[in-house]
Amino acid sequence: MTGFLRQCGSLIRTVAFHAFSFSDTEKWERYDFPSQWEFRLRHISARIPAAAAVFEFGAGPVGLRPYLHPSCTLTSSDLVPRNPGMMTLDLNRRPLPALLGIRTEIAVLAGVLEYVSDVGSVAAWLAKHFVTCIATYETAQSARGLNRMREVIGRTHAGWVNHFSEREFIDLFCNAGFTLLERTIWGGVDPETVFVFRKADDGIAGRNQGLF
Repeated sequence: MTGFLRQCGSLIRTVAFHAFSFSDTEKWERYDFPSQWEFRLRHISARIPAAAAVFEFGAGPVGLRPYLHPSCTLTSSDLVPRNPGMMTLDLNRRPLPALLGIRTEIAVLAGVLEYVSDVGSVAAWLAKHFVTCIATYETAQSARGLNRMREVIGRTHAGWVNHFSEREFIDLFCNAGFTLLERTIWGGVDPETVFVFRKADDGIAGRNQGLF
């Protein structure tokens, strides 16, 4: 009974955060980051060229720095300030910052967008600042009915506030002005997709044709 009440409380908490577009700062202040996320960061860094200017969202306690080429520049940000020089940035808070004076080229969002209430507006904001966007997202698999309901409950219990299919997620970025360059699967037991988007006006529009 206690476990059931705890689960209900978690669901209500997530729904409330989504309804008011708040981020769960308390959760991330005490979060124990899984060691296997190191492999996700390695997977992402392999897609970042030397000398790139990288802006990392949701960097956590370590972030991308150990895995990037030494010639890359990195600006790290998180909902909770963890290290000196790290920006505090909440993608659920409006207005989103202008990022003035920061060299921006590649945005990296690993394990972030499942917790963002309005992913479409964030994608549009990213398109104003970045040429390339590398984002992980665990897409919803069930289309409708009881299985869909169970999946949404499970995702909500995990603290996730949105439930996009792969096509819906890609469309959010395409509508913002990006085109899909690559998608790969990271992880085995609980796989995530790593999406690589690039501004569609960079002469590569249509390169994602035939991926589906």
